[in-house]
Amino acid sequence: MVKDEQRKTLTGWRAAKTVFWSFLGIRRKSDYQSDVNHLKPAQVIVAGLIGAALLVGAILLLVYLVTR
Repeated sequence: MVKDEQRKTLTGWRAAKTVFWSFLGIRRKSDYQSDVNHLKPAQVIVAGLIGAALLVGAILLLVYLVTR
């Protein structure tokens, strides 16, 4: 059996992976159904906000490096 702490880590990783693939627009229907059954909406929202912040930060860094 997976310990509760490992389960939380796996769930966090799963939420991050879900958001990453959603940003790319690549999702299999079977993966989507699995995510719907295992993830809470709050987990996906938090992972989405973190992913969006990282994406914006990466774009700003790229623009800064190009214009420097």
